[in-house]
Order: sequence, then structure tokens, then C-alpha cells
Amino acid sequence: TNAFVMIRHGKIVMEEYARGYTAESAMLTWSVSKSVTNALVGRAVMTKGLDINAPASSCIPELERKSHQSILLRHIHQMSSGLGFDESYEASPVFSSVIAMLYTRGRSDMAAFTASFDLIHPAGSYWNYSSGDTNLMMRCLKAFYTEEEYASMPWTELFDPLQIRGAVWERDAVGTFVGSSYLYMRPVDLARIGYLYMHDGVWNGRRLLPEGWVQYSLSVVPAYYNRK
Repeated sequence: TNAFVMIRHGKIVMEEYARGYTAESAMLTWSVSKSVTNALVGRAVMTKGLDINAPASSCIPELERKSHQSILLRHIHQMSSGLGFDESYEASPVFSSVIAMLYTRGRSDMAAFTASFDLIHPAGSYWNYSSGDTNLMMRCLKAFYTEEEYASMPWTELFDPLQIRGAVWERDAVGTFVGSSYLYMRPVDLARIGYLYMHDGVWNGRRLLPEGWVQYSLSVVPAYYNRK
């Protein structure tokens, strides 16, 4: 553990750091990035008219081929796209889709790499933890912003309203934010994200996420029950 922050009634009551980290250190959040991506999707639903029940190909051209037209954005958002993406790590590095996406043949365009997989389950029928699906959602968000707007989108839409500073978010070679993994934030700012979710997406009296979005995000995906 490199950092520990405790908030009670909106105030920091305990804050400790170790191994050379300080309160100003932006730390790699790995898959916590997915929860921040989820908040950005909620922002797009609220401010840009993103319809998560629309066909995924409506904003992700890489999914336009006929075999993938049954995939809805909701399926991708809930990690039930049906794509044959393998999230294994050290136990199966040769066959790991996520390692290939982050480090080798898929790293230049992570969304296109994920979209290249075949459907191995009907869309929406089977839950599979997938960093690839999260990066497809981040690719979708690009359709709702100009290139310049997208480059600052996490800040203008979320970080600035929450007064988060010092955040760093890596992008792949085609400019898509790596929504699954590569967000760096200070622990106190991660606590702000948690506090936003604890209060149904409202911050200082301002609604940042659609009403009901947090409950939707916390709900078990129906396709989860089809896992074996």
C-alpha cells in the first residue's frame, strides 16, 4: 500500500503515504480507470445525447461489419459484447488479448484491435471482464467531440468540476484515451471520484452524472448469470 486516504463527512480525517510517495504523487490507477471512464460515459449521456441502447457501430466504425451489427453500446458498456477478448494475464501470456492490446500488436489502436475479434457469444448474452470493451467505449466518445475537445474532455467534463489537478491520462497512437488502464491520479483526487459516486453523481449541489446513473452502474449485468 503506497497511500491511504480516509474521508468522513466530506473531510479528510486520515492521510498517509509510504515508499517515497507524497500527497502530490499521481499514481497509476490501472483498472480503477474504468470507473472514471464510466463517469465520462455518463457525462456524454447527460450532455451529448449518447444513447447507450444504440448500435455500437453508430459511433465505433470498427464495428460496422455485418457480424458485429447486433452489438449495442449497452453491451460494450456492460462488458457483454460477446467479443472473444481474453483478459488473462501472467497465467496465459501467449493467449492474452489484454497483454497484446496494451503492449504488443494492439497497442497502436486498442479499439480497432478489440473490434477485430470474432463474436463468440451472442451480443448481450454473456459477461466477460474486458479491458477491450472499455477502450471501445472510450473510442465511441471520440465521435461526440472534435479532436481538440476530445483531448481535453476528461478535464472539462469531469476533472475540472471536481477540482482534480495533476491527472495524467495516456492515449494510444491514434489518440484514444486508454480508458481501461492508464490514468494517473493523486489518491485525494481518486477520493473525489468515490465521493461523487457516493452522492449519486452530485458534486457541491451540481449534478454531473444522470440521475440513476450510479445505481445503473452498480447493478449486476443480466448476462453475468450466464457465466460458467
